[in-house]
Amino acid sequence: ANLLKFAGYDVTREFYINDAGNQMDLLGESLRLRYLQALGDPVEMLEKGYRGSAIKDLAQVVIQEFGADQRTADPLWFREYAYRQILEQQKKILKEFHTEFDHWFSEQQLHVGEDDSAIAQGIKILTERGHLYQGTGLAPSAETGEDAKGNATFFRTTNFGDDKDRVVIRSDGRYTYMAADIAYHKNKLDRGYDRLINLLGADHHGYVPRLQAIVQGFGYGPDTLEVIIGQLVKLYRTNGTTGEKEEVRMSKRTGEGITVDNLLYGIDSTEDAIGVDAARWYLLSQSSNSQILFDLDLAVKQSLDNPVYYVQYVHARTCSLERVAQREGIPVPERISFDTDTLPFTEPEERALAMLLLTAPEEFRLAAQERAPQRITRYAETVAQVFNRFYDRCRVLSVIRDQPTLAYARWGLFRATRVVIANSLHLLGISAPEVM
Repeated sequence: ANLLKFAGYDVTREFYINDAGNQMDLLGESLRLRYLQALGDPVEMLEKGYRGSAIKDLAQVVIQEFGADQRTADPLWFREYAYRQILEQQKKILKEFHTEFDHWFSEQQLHVGEDDSAIAQGIKILTERGHLYQGTGLAPSAETGEDAKGNATFFRTTNFGDDKDRVVIRSDGRYTYMAADIAYHKNKLDRGYDRLINLLGADHHGYVPRLQAIVQGFGYGPDTLEVIIGQLVKLYRTNGTTGEKEEVRMSKRTGEGITVDNLLYGIDSTEDAIGVDAARWYLLSQSSNSQILFDLDLAVKQSLDNPVYYVQYVHARTCSLERVAQREGIPVPERISFDTDTLPFTEPEERALAMLLLTAPEEFRLAAQERAPQRITRYAETVAQVFNRFYDRCRVLSVIRDQPTLAYARWGLFRATRVVIANSLHLLGISAPEVM
C-alpha cells in the first residue's frame, strides 16, 4: 500500500475480520470454561476448544475486572468480550508494527437481516445473472459431505476457470464461507474501487479461482481482482549447545507458536527481541511468492553485518555531514547548484553513486508495479554499499576551500543519498535515524 500510494494511486487499506460463524461461538465458550476453571469450578475444556495460554490469560482479565460476577453469564457475553479484547490487541500490535488500516470490516455486518442481508442480496444478483443452480451430490462438480445428501445451491465457478463448481448454500439452508466472500467482494465493488488486491495466507491457493469467479460473476473483468498469496515464515536461531542453526517453531517459555509481538518484544526473553525495523526488513526482503527464511541471530545484531542496521547507519552518516559543517562553522547551503552544465566529478565512485541514485524513480515504480517491496530492500542495500565506497574515497569539507565546486557536488551526493535511503526506509515502514 505504501508503494502504491507513493506511485500516485488512491489506496484504501482494509482488514477483513472473520468474526462470524461457529469459530466465534467456540472462542466464547472456550473463554467461559477457562473463566470457570480459574474460579475453581470443575468443568472440562471442549475437545476442539481454544487451549492456548492467551485464553487462560484472558480469563484472568475477566476475573480482575468482574470477579465471580460473570459465573452465570450467557455464553454470548463471553464471545463478545473475547472478540473485543482480541481485536483491540490485534490493532495495538499492528499499529506498533507500523501496519495500520483505514477500515476494519466486520464479517458480521454481511449477515445482518435474514432475507435482506448483504449475503442474500449478492446471491440474488448472481442467481438473476444465471450463475447459480440447484444440484445434488450426483452432479459431477458437486462438493462432498452433507451437501451430497440433498439439494444445495452451487455457483458455476467452472465457467470462470475453477476446477469445480462451489456450494454457496448447503442442503440444510446454511451459507458456506463463499457466500460471505460473495457479499464482501460485492460490497467493495459497490464502493467504486477499480482494483481489489487481496492478501491471503499460504493455505489459500484454492481460493483464488473462486474469488476471481465472484468478481467476474458480477460483470467485472478478470483484472479487477488481484490475489497475493503470502508464504510461510521459517525462523532460525543458533543452538547454544550444538552451535548449529536450527528452526525455531515454538517459544521455550510458553511452549506455543511465535507471533509478531514475540518478534517485537522477545520470544523467550527481552534479550532476543528484534524490534519493528528488523522484523519488517526481513519479512519484506523476500518475495511473497517464496518461503521466508528469517535469521533471528542476524536480525538482532546491531552491527554492519545486519543489512537493516547497515542501511540505517548509512542514512545517519549522510546526515552527519551537515552537523559537522555547522560545528566547524562552514556555511550549510540551502540548495546546491552549479554554474556549469557539467558535473565536476573526478572519481569513479562519484559517478557510480550518481548513476545509481538516478535509477531510484524507476526502482520505486517497478516495486509498485510488481508488488515487490523486496526490490526496495535490495536497492537500498546497494545504495548503502556504493555510498560507503564513495564516502571512503571522496572528501567534502576538507576540500571545500580549495575545490569548492567539487566539494559542493559531493555534498549534493550526500543529500541525494539521504533522500533516496529515507524514502526507501519509509516506504518499508522502517525508521530512518539521523544519529546512530
